[in-house]
Amino acid sequence: MGIELYGNRYTYKPSEDSLLLTYKVLKGFERIDVSYDICTGSGVIAIMAAKRGSYVVGTDIMWDALRYALKNSEVNGVSQHIDFILCDGGEALRSDVENILIFVNPPYIPGYPAMKMDLMYLGGEGGIEVAMKIIRDFQGIGDGSIYIILSSYSDRSKFIEFVEEMNFYIDEVDEIYLGGETLYLYKVWRELAR
Repeated sequence: MGIELYGNRYTYKPSEDSLLLTYKVLKGFERIDVSYDICTGSGVIAIMAAKRGSYVVGTDIMWDALRYALKNSEVNGVSQHIDFILCDGGEALRSDVENILIFVNPPYIPGYPAMKMDLMYLGGEGGIEVAMKIIRDFQGIGDGSIYIILSSYSDRSKFIEFVEEMNFYIDEVDEIYLGGETLYLYKVWRELAR
């Protein structure tokens, strides 16, 4: 992707899920004023959005990830367009920003973290609990869209039901098969954001 990245074992490295988000979503926008990259990991999605002219807020629960995301934004010449915040899920979302675009590549494998590095992969009992928390955090935002990744291992039907109960719309945008696992890209929004 033409991006130089650094990290350690607590930094989520870009993989097919990151590519699904960046290429499928970002290529559809000529310009994005404000975006969030929740669960930023190495910061690759934040960097790609900043390169397209967006002011980006990248968040992560892992301090190590944010350190490297900041370094990666500096190395790639976009640090002046990105702020990184240590927080859980969408706690940094602001309700006074109109039409925000949110990228989320949460931990989506079912299971509970036993070690620090498990936080990158395990998203709760159904693999959707982190994603559900982010949707709850988004509830107070008036206008915007979330693009979120889930796995075929995740309890996707329960997630879809939850999103609809929260009075959002949800569409499957794309999927990619990885030989035993399928990754799904969903768009979540309210009618006024459509």
